[in-house]
Amino acid sequence: MTSIFLTMQARCRYRGEAETDGRRLIHFDYEVSELESRYRLSNAGRVANVPYWGSFAIDAKSLDVVSLTAIADRIPTELGIVRAENHVEFAHTLSGQEAYLLPSISQLSLTETSGRVNRNVTRLTACQLYVSNLAVKARLPALPAGLEIILQLDTVIDSHVSAVGDPVNGRVAAAVK
Repeated sequence: MTSIFLTMQARCRYRGEAETDGRRLIHFDYEVSELESRYRLSNAGRVANVPYWGSFAIDAKSLDVVSLTAIADRIPTELGIVRAENHVEFAHTLSGQEAYLLPSISQLSLTETSGRVNRNVTRLTACQLYVSNLAVKARLPALPAGLEIILQLDTVIDSHVSAVGDPVNGRVAAAVK
């Protein structure tokens, strides 16, 4: 979704508005080129970055994303997959006392070169909010203003799987000045 909504990587086209289930939806098509794509498919030990295209719908009143479809059909033959299609629907989910816009259902279909279709449907229901409070107190000497500390990350941060709050490990990479 980052490539579609947060960067200039997707070319989007307005398709119009329509009413669905009592909601006014704004429809768009989009396309992400192979050069700009971060969509990675893997099969039988092979991995490829592939271009993809699809559509999304936004609630005209709240501007929430309602649905998103991503289709990859220009896939290198060595992967043994000719089409990957993922459709995600979103809904507000109450967790604790807050409502969050989260995926409610995800349907992934992979079509192999043999014609066999593998489908995976995931329904996300009864999501729970887990909260933890942690306080770490350390006695550190007062550090002077303007102190330069260069860190080298040991943890790979992958925008496809990393999330806010994930632990990150690093180490001091140069003398502290």
